[in-house]
Amino acid sequence: MADATRFEFTNKDILELMIKKQDLHKGHWVLQAKFNFAAMNISSQNDGSDATPAGVVGLAGLAIELVPEPLSFSVNAAEVNPEK
Repeated sequence: MADATRFEFTNKDILELMIKKQDLHKGHWVLQAKFNFAAMNISSQNDGSDATPAGVVGLAGLAIELVPEPLSFSVNAAEVNPEK
């Protein structure tokens, strides 16, 4: 079997991994993303003759936050990382 060169994770997968990394055992958690936004002119021509305004979005980081009640997109830490 060939070595894998790419792995994909859903938002739920990432959230579960972060809950386990922080060793959380209680509560419902949601995933958050922090973005940076910038405006610039972009062009497909080397001379810039077709430059047009554009927006650029960069992913600056991820976080998890405890929510007071279960949501359709929250993860229960007690289920994915039960205390031993």
